[in-house]
Amino acid sequence: MDRRTLRVAAEWFALLRDDSADEADRRRWREWLDAHAAHREAWARVEAVEGELRGLPRKPARAAFTAADASRRRALKTLGMLAVAAPVAWLAGRRLPWDAWQADYRTAVGEIRDVRLADGTRVWLNTDTALDVTYTREARRLELHRGEVVLETTPDERPLTLATTHGDLRPLGTRFGARLQSGHTLAYVERGAVEAHPVRGGAARLGAGRMATLDSGGVGTAQPLPSGRGAWTDGLLIANGDPLGDVLAELARYRTGYLGWSDAVADIRVIGTYPVAETERVLDALERSLPVEVERRTRWWVTVKPH
Repeated sequence: MDRRTLRVAAEWFALLRDDSADEADRRRWREWLDAHAAHREAWARVEAVEGELRGLPRKPARAAFTAADASRRRALKTLGMLAVAAPVAWLAGRRLPWDAWQADYRTAVGEIRDVRLADGTRVWLNTDTALDVTYTREARRLELHRGEVVLETTPDERPLTLATTHGDLRPLGTRFGARLQSGHTLAYVERGAVEAHPVRGGAARLGAGRMATLDSGGVGTAQPLPSGRGAWTDGLLIANGDPLGDVLAELARYRTGYLGWSDAVADIRVIGTYPVAETERVLDALERSLPVEVERRTRWWVTVKPH
């Protein structure tokens, strides 16, 4: 396989993992992927290397260059070469997710983790998530680089902060979640309360059963928290009459590759509870229960369209 194809595949990979990737980006990626068998092979190789990197222990990139395990060093070196060697013009200015690849706690696409921190705080990490944890004598600080977490805090004299690029969330004895999305952080509170402090602008307090978006300039209006919003911690996706487009967008987070749908099926209402670890079974169930057809062009490219 030629080096240029590998580099382009790595650039696509970096782009699609960026929160700013949009439908036009994904459409161009699909066109590139479908254009040649070598493109699909290169894509699979980049995914394999990234999977190797996710398998490294905590603080992987910081330790890997001095580790005795040569295969880990090669994985990091290969991925670095692929990701930055030859950026294309339209990729200029997009941030490569090095912080995510070096984080204390990470999940792969489709993986959900439940961990206990040193102070007893329980943290669930959703699919494709990266979280750093820094505890000192004075404070506890968690930094969400990508993805989504739910925290169940424990009493401690040190204040706890969950930070994102848009600001800080400070729980007041609570169970709450945060999800990084394009341009903002979605914060939601299941129990207790949370103070949201944007990078600029005034703070806002969210009570139990409420959610709001947080961007660098402020906090949006609080809204009721939909039932089942945090069901992913149990490995479930709950649809309560939600549009099929929204359900598929959520399901796509647990799959590698592209999952798309036509406008003709986007507004079909869906009711049900689905296991996010078995996305193929979920698609089969939707195809059986709704007037839709699931078209699988490759294992990376699936489209839902009218039956």
